[in-house]
Amino acid sequence: DNLKGQPGPVSGGTETVLVVDDEPGLLEIADSMLRELGYTTVIAGNGQEAMNILKDDRDHKIDLVFSDVIMPGGIGGFELAEDKGSSGLRLHRQAGR
Repeated sequence: DNLKGQPGPVSGGTETVLVVDDEPGLLEIADSMLRELGYTTVIAGNGQEAMNILKDDRDHKIDLVFSDVIMPGGIGGFELAEDKGSSGLRLHRQAGR
């Protein structure tokens, strides 16, 4: 049994993840790690770009949004979560320094 706090095996996925971050280095790391785990990724360098991608995702191919919380331009993880165009979409917000 895996003890609480102890790392266990990480299983990959087949979903499509929209990765959103205004820091190019962090965007590249998240994109690379998710792809290594088997996920398909779509990347956006800011919140507005992410909103546009979500609005154009008419076939609902994006399963999860992995987003920075605070980004320039007034659209961050919280605003993406509130967007009506992404209702029912899973969202993981992250903050880093």
